[in-house]
Amino acid sequence: MPKFNINDYVWVKLTKTGHKIHRKYWEPYSNGNYQPAKVSIDGWSRFQLHELMHIFGPEMRMGANLPFASEIILDCDRPIMLEDLQEGQADAFS
Repeated sequence: MPKFNINDYVWVKLTKTGHKIHRKYWEPYSNGNYQPAKVSIDGWSRFQLHELMHIFGPEMRMGANLPFASEIILDCDRPIMLEDLQEGQADAFS
């Protein structure tokens, strides 16, 4: 069975709710210079899994607006077969 370390990276597509949560989390640490999550040309943002869990975990519950689309891409040292990705997702790995 494959293993995935919480220090490895994941790619998610943040929703409008997710961008608001990200801002709410990071603004107190930004000294008025908040930097939104970087988003690839096809809408993906990259986080370490532990960071994703810490920032968005409290908002993940039944009936809530999800902070990101329910599919994630695991970005780890094991090869990810690009032919398994949907069109446009491979660009995020370039």
